[in-house]
Amino acid sequence: MIGATPDPSDRLFAPFRRMVLACLPSLKFSGVWEYASTGPAGPTLTAKCTDSSAGMPDLSNVALLQATGGGTATWLAPGIPFLVAFANQDPSRPVVVSGPPGGIPATTTVDASVSVAVGPSAASVALAGGGAPVARVGDAVLVTITIAQGALFVAPPGGGPCVVAAPIPVTGTITSGSLKAVSG
Repeated sequence: MIGATPDPSDRLFAPFRRMVLACLPSLKFSGVWEYASTGPAGPTLTAKCTDSSAGMPDLSNVALLQATGGGTATWLAPGIPFLVAFANQDPSRPVVVSGPPGGIPATTTVDASVSVAVGPSAASVALAGGGAPVARVGDAVLVTITIAQGALFVAPPGGGPCVVAAPIPVTGTITSGSLKAVSG
């Protein structure tokens, strides 16, 4: 009834609607409403209700509810739809409960105070769209020193000449890496 479109021939609908809302003013804040952003969104949203006849208030700087703790996202284009509810039917407590369906934000941040696990049971995790494999501490490596690189070697004082006649393969193990990023 709150968002319903009245039948123009129904003379009782509008007075009945006004009476119900006069008796139960918080009723219209009991549902979930679609709002469209009026500018960039995240970590807060400024938006207008997409149903202009509903009499819902404009929103300004409303925090986006996090799907998971420590997560934030930013959408840059205006007009993106968000679903908004009002905590305890209080018009002063809007909460953005959902972003655009299937939407990919311009930026996303996931944070935690101890550790962030990305794909702990996945067979593969692509970072930044994938690309070159990631090397880890303990992985074996093979480095080839070319003839041109070998010509740059300098012998110690009193030592003989350094001559590299063919590429030299050198094997080893990675022994250190980032203390902030780890992989399985």
